[in-house]
Amino acid sequence: TAAAGTAAEGTAAAGTAAAGTAAAGTVPAGTAAAGAAAAGALAFNPLPQGRRVYLPERDLLLDLPPLGTASLAAARPAPPVHAGRDRLANGIVEARFDDRGQLAGLATDGAALALAAPAGLRLAHDHPHNYDAWEIDHYSARTALPVADRLRLQVAEGTGRRGVLQAAAAIGAASHLTIRYLLDPGSHYLLLEVDVDWREEHRLLRYHVPTGYHGRFATFGCPFGAIKRPQLPGGPADEAMWEVAGSRWAAVHDDLERGLALLTEAKYGFSCHRGDLGVSLLKAARHPDPTADLGRHTIRFALGRHRAVSEPGAPSTACAADALYTPLMVADAGPPRQSPFRFDELGSGLR
Repeated sequence: TAAAGTAAEGTAAAGTAAAGTAAAGTVPAGTAAAGAAAAGALAFNPLPQGRRVYLPERDLLLDLPPLGTASLAAARPAPPVHAGRDRLANGIVEARFDDRGQLAGLATDGAALALAAPAGLRLAHDHPHNYDAWEIDHYSARTALPVADRLRLQVAEGTGRRGVLQAAAAIGAASHLTIRYLLDPGSHYLLLEVDVDWREEHRLLRYHVPTGYHGRFATFGCPFGAIKRPQLPGGPADEAMWEVAGSRWAAVHDDLERGLALLTEAKYGFSCHRGDLGVSLLKAARHPDPTADLGRHTIRFALGRHRAVSEPGAPSTACAADALYTPLMVADAGPPRQSPFRFDELGSGLR
């Protein structure tokens, strides 16, 4: 999705991760199934950080070293996730939903994140003054209205120990979607999947998370680190950043870096104003391509506590953004091999 607005200079930084720090993630459906069937199958972690991965096809957890391998035979049973119509919990993350099916509360390690109002989808008119496919004007960012806000969440069947709540809804003039909230064993993040049959014209679909975190800046992922941008009213340059580019994650936080992170499977446009963190999911431009974005999409992102640096057993936001959506490589390759690399520290901290 194109992200419009003026990008001001910011401070670049990267997250810190100690050697072997576990970064929880999930193998996408089907990734490990074929390899798991073979005797002596190995999983290779292509990231320079240790990971604890949930294998949904086998309901197992597997620990992998940085840039190393582990035998699937070493995976251990995953603990169950509680799934009810108004709650998902795995012992680390707890998500609560209101009677309209909206995310109303999110906590990690027993500490609640400061949601100021339920999180959910919004739909806005999108008629840019100039570049239809690339610009997002100020009024679109300010006039979006809630959609899919009267959901009847149901516990999905046949998902093993993974907890899944889902609901379907019609939105806009002719579009339909199914939204799923997923929580995996051992995960530090609530996962979201939005399956959309997008049939709109000049509309913008976004997901918003209103919070009580009102620090001077919000932080956005970028190549080789992160960039801070103002989220409170300021001068004209600040006001021009109602929509900015982000590389796989954004975080709204207070001035001590305590806050909430939104992680995406790919690059999206983000916004953050007065504690309200949003991500643009789909546009419906008609020029130069009248069919742009029309059709079916599956959009994946995640919510959790923002961590500027990695902690024992919990990766930094930047590390988690890589781990959540980077699949393992599985092959029948004999005994596990020790990685030739050892990583004591990855990058420099945000503070």
